[in-house]
Formats: sequence, C-alpha cells, structure tokens
Amino acid sequence: MIDLILSTYKTFSDSTISKIEYFQQGENNFTSKICCVHMNSYNWDKDIFENIILIFEKVILFNFKEIENTSSLNVTDALLIYENSIITLDFFPHQFSNCSLQVNLHSDFLIKSEKIELKVIE
Repeated sequence: MIDLILSTYKTFSDSTISKIEYFQQGENNFTSKICCVHMNSYNWDKDIFENIILIFEKVILFNFKEIENTSSLNVTDALLIYENSIITLDFFPHQFSNCSLQVNLHSDFLIKSEKIELKVIE
C-alpha cells in the first residue's frame, strides 16, 4: 500500500487537509487507535486533484500542533516511510536544499502506525 501511495501522490505536494479524525475502536484490551486524514491531493497518475482519506490503524504516535497565525493544514511536502514495521507520515518534515526530506521529531503533524489504507472519494 505504501508503494501505491508514494507512486500516486509522491510527497503530497500542495495538498490541503480538510478533516482529521482520531479515535479508539474496540473494547477493553482489544482497542486500537485509528486516525483518518481527509485530504485534497494531486494524483500524478491521473493528472488531477482528488479527495482521499488516509486511514492509519494501530496508531503508535499522533502529534498535531495548531499554531496561531500559521496554516497547519496546507502541506508543501510530506514524508512517508516504512522502517522496522512502522509507518511514519510527517506532514512537515525537515527539507534540505538537495530536495531531500527527513523526519522532524518536532513536526506540527506526525503520525506513526502499524498499518495504512487509502480510500479515494469518488
């Protein structure tokens, strides 16, 4: 799924986040934290902007900071990586002059989870 997302949406450049949902599903010892990020993103394969939902299951880390007079929902470039069985999506990574991105541990919006799904809204 990560390869599909990366090939289709690349770094989510010029995306806009319209809604963020974060909740627990299940009962007692069988609860799982879930995060749904609703976005308008450019699909490089179809050459159009489209509405998508990124669904993170078994969320390990959810960090969202809304800073006054700053747009926390407009994405320039995001970093999606898979390392050690953990998916990391940093919506505001460190950006370097050689066009490389690196996880920003102090990012305004950072999610780590064990699973990610993509839903395209028709």
